[in-house]
Amino acid sequence: MLKPKLLSLSLITILMQSCGNGSSDSISTVLNQSPQISGKLEYLDTPYVTAGNRVYMVGHQNGSFPDLGWHIKGEMGGIWNHPIKLMDGFDVDIEENGSATSLDKAERFVNYPMANRHDYKLSNNLDISRWQFVPDDQQGLIVQFVILNNSDKSRKFNLKFTGHSDLRPTWLGERTNMIDSGDTSEYLSDLDAWKMTDSDNPWSLIFGSKTMSSGHSEEVNNKTGKGVSASLSYDIELKAGEEYIIDFVIAGSYNSEEDSRQSYNSIQSNGMQLLKDKKERYEALAQHSKLTIPDKDLEQAFEWLKYNCDWLIREVPEVGRGITAGIPDYPWWFGVDSEYALKGYMAIGQEDIVYDTIHLLDSVSQAVN
Repeated sequence: MLKPKLLSLSLITILMQSCGNGSSDSISTVLNQSPQISGKLEYLDTPYVTAGNRVYMVGHQNGSFPDLGWHIKGEMGGIWNHPIKLMDGFDVDIEENGSATSLDKAERFVNYPMANRHDYKLSNNLDISRWQFVPDDQQGLIVQFVILNNSDKSRKFNLKFTGHSDLRPTWLGERTNMIDSGDTSEYLSDLDAWKMTDSDNPWSLIFGSKTMSSGHSEEVNNKTGKGVSASLSYDIELKAGEEYIIDFVIAGSYNSEEDSRQSYNSIQSNGMQLLKDKKERYEALAQHSKLTIPDKDLEQAFEWLKYNCDWLIREVPEVGRGITAGIPDYPWWFGVDSEYALKGYMAIGQEDIVYDTIHLLDSVSQAVN
């Protein structure tokens, strides 16, 4: 019979082995029992948003990042930290036995109030879920991959994460002398991450993982714009039925590299706690002006309306905080749209953002009129 200490050590060993060699924290565990809506198959080639009050990400529900939008034609998707864009997006490839599969054809998309999930079933019996969320008040996001070896044998493969920068001003930025220049890339050995910066501006981003990479390289950038591309590679070995979790953090700033680095470190160190905090905030939000009626579809629509309203909140500390319009093409402050939304926000109990929006409209009007 095992003694208590030996039993505890054995259990810890089993738990560590069951999660492979990557991260041990799972977004799915934190969001267990959270509301969710599965997207329809016919909408996989349409946009979604991973919302945050500072940073947001727009792509297609199949996991790809095609050219989107018209305000800046083809440039409105990707990752944004207003008043700049950070990235066109990223690509992820799984290579095994000389054959590579890109994770850009998810078979299912699932939306949560505070996160999203893309599910992939690869032909080689690897099941992969890509999760992502933007922490409140942070200039970045976490992307998590949960990989399950659904075969009856051990597997060795490589995961390659390629980030595509596009550090550029938002729509009409040139009117305030925000002039886009070419991006440059630099591998940061202390973080095992890539840093990308605009040549003539303080704009920058960093992406990487806590998991140690097996290689890194600059890549050819075929995107529209003046961005650059670079990749990180990870060798992964899984036993039959084993699961592996790997997290990536993407953070960026329009102020300085130091600001980007601080955001990156903060999110990487506190990611799951930040998710728990956001989940708790959304749970409290759901309790405001709660509707209970026989028509459960309408009841659900009312609940998600409150989440949607929160997704529209944008904060730029140097300017203010207020209600935006335009998801997913261009969520930004528009005077008339924001004003029309005030009564609706009051009706669902989100009073603070109403007052912040009025203050924002007043302060900007005083400055420019």
